[in-house]
Amino acid sequence: LEFRRVLFRSFFRDRLILQPLGGYGMSWRPFTFEYMKRAIDWAAKNRLNQLLVAGGGAPDIFMKKVRARLGIVPEPVPTARDKMQVELYRKIYQYAKRLDMTALGNLAVAPEADEAMRKAYPDSRYIKSSWLGLTSDVYHIFPADPLYKRFYKTLTEIWCEMFPESSHVYYARSEERRVGKECRLRWSAEQ
Repeated sequence: LEFRRVLFRSFFRDRLILQPLGGYGMSWRPFTFEYMKRAIDWAAKNRLNQLLVAGGGAPDIFMKKVRARLGIVPEPVPTARDKMQVELYRKIYQYAKRLDMTALGNLAVAPEADEAMRKAYPDSRYIKSSWLGLTSDVYHIFPADPLYKRFYKTLTEIWCEMFPESSHVYYARSEERRVGKECRLRWSAEQ
């Protein structure tokens, strides 16, 4: 099919912009909301109605809160950078919602288990992994261990608390999608 026909007369209800938005992952500089707004406006103009937010670059405070709720570290005190990151994500979600776009929260977070986590949960199972032997060995929570499910449930709940405007939880298992859906319904009722 011709590209223009697919884009402008798409039979698909949902059309995702493939470039993740957020700007704190592997980018060399933090993006501003004005920069992200241009990308969202371009997507809306080109009839793309779904955004993938935080592609690997979720605010730093997010994982600190997950680890605190799991009892691994004390509750974090947000820094100015943390507040700036969270505000950027909120603005992205709110702006996308105003344009009637669905903003997907990308929770593709590997459940890494550092020494502190392994010490806090010594009876859990972990697997040691490395990427082609090029990186140092990293431990992850074993997927069949109950801690794995608890990790993702906690992660999803905190994301919904921090960003209730997010329309969907992406890359999450069915139990976590249910938590995300309840978060959306609760947020909708409050509005």
